[in-house]
Amino acid sequence: PGMGTTFTVEIPAEPVEIVQSDAPQPLEARRMRILVVDDHPLNRNLMRVMLEAADCDTAEACDGAEAVEAVAAGAFDLVLMDVRMPVMDGIAATRAIRSLAGPAADVAVLAVTAEAMPEDAARCLAAGMDGHLAKPITQAALYAAIDTALAAASDRRDDAQAA
Repeated sequence: PGMGTTFTVEIPAEPVEIVQSDAPQPLEARRMRILVVDDHPLNRNLMRVMLEAADCDTAEACDGAEAVEAVAAGAFDLVLMDVRMPVMDGIAATRAIRSLAGPAADVAVLAVTAEAMPEDAARCLAAGMDGHLAKPITQAALYAAIDTALAAASDRRDDAQAA
């Protein structure tokens, strides 16, 4: 009593050979790049921490205009977009992203917003967003919404190619 207990566990295992390759990694095997767009630094920080826990690379923008600039300049897999922001709101930013030339226009966009009514979600989707997540968010809800938005973006791209 009062001293604790010490355990020793031995697990027999075969050695593993690590193979290095110069071939590019498929999307599923590389770290996802996510742009977090929110005018409130605490919200950006919270989402960054949640995303880093899932081994994602993150970048941040403070408003929709910065988001459009970042998407045009960089290759992102997903944009987490607040809706109500100064300078340019998330709806206008998403429309601007969709009008970009090249693959940047097809990036998945997930609304992460305090606007939680069904008509708010419909407005986000009508603007070209691929999903809607109402604040406050939990890690599990964020991950589920990301999966849903990525699937919706893939379907949107497939539909555009078929047309």
